[in-house]
Amino acid sequence: MNRPCSFELAAQIHRAVNASTGYASDAEQFGVPEHWEAASGRGDCEDYALAKRAQLLSAGWPEDRMALVTCRQPGGVGHVVLYVDTDDGAFILDNTQERPVSPMMLDYEWEAMLCGGEWRELRGWS
Repeated sequence: MNRPCSFELAAQIHRAVNASTGYASDAEQFGVPEHWEAASGRGDCEDYALAKRAQLLSAGWPEDRMALVTCRQPGGVGHVVLYVDTDDGAFILDNTQERPVSPMMLDYEWEAMLCGGEWRELRGWS
C-alpha cells in the first residue's frame, strides 16, 4: 500500500491523470482564455495540476507538502505544474512529462508558488 508522501503514490497519480486526460485549452472547453478547474477527461496544464492535487489530498497527502507553481517553458509559454515534497525529495508533476521530475532538471523560468493560500515569487530551486 502506498503511504502518504511517497514517491510511488505521487508517480501513480501523475501517470493516472496524464493517461485519463486529453489536452484541451480553456478557450476550446469553456470559451474563455483562462478557467481553472480540476480536469475530468479534458483540460489544460493547470487543470491537470488541480486534478493531481485533488487526488493526492484524497489519498491523505498533506496540503503543506504540495503547491501549484507557475512557470514559463522555453519560448516563453506560460505553464502550471504541481510541486510535491515526497519522502524521497521534491518533484514536479508536469503533464508534459512521463514521470515526476526534479525541478532542477526542467528548463523552466519559475515564477510563483501557491503556498498557504497566497502566491509567492519563486526564483528557482536550490
